[in-house]
Parts: sequence; C-alpha cells; structure tokens
Amino acid sequence: MKLVKECQARKVQNSDKCEVLEYPLGDEEIDMAIANLKGRYPDSGYCVNQECIVRLQCLARLLGIKNNIN
Repeated sequence: MKLVKECQARKVQNSDKCEVLEYPLGDEEIDMAIANLKGRYPDSGYCVNQECIVRLQCLARLLGIKNNIN
C-alpha cells in the first residue's frame, strides 16, 4: 500500500463538465483518480479505456470522501 497525499494530486480539466484529481502511485500500470462530472461526458459519443488492469468504483459520499476539486 502506498500513501499519496492530497497535495500530490494533479488537477486535470477534461472538459467544462469533467474535472479529475489524479493521484500518482508511482506505478506504470495504475493510478488513482476522483472524477467530478457535471452533466454528460463526453458531450457526444462515448469514452472508454482501451486496457484495464484493475477497476475499483466507489461512492465518495457513501464513504465520506471529500472531493476538493471545486
């Protein structure tokens, strides 16, 4: 297990409706991110990862995780 502090997170603005906080884990194959979606993303079509090693989804509100993107 690795500790990644909030100050190490990188804010990425994918579009006006999608902001992401990326937490680098120092692993070539995996990172962690929290996405904040405001409406439909992408605006048309769809978005998908071409390759996935591990997938974990959680509900931040249920777990009490604060999203400090805004």
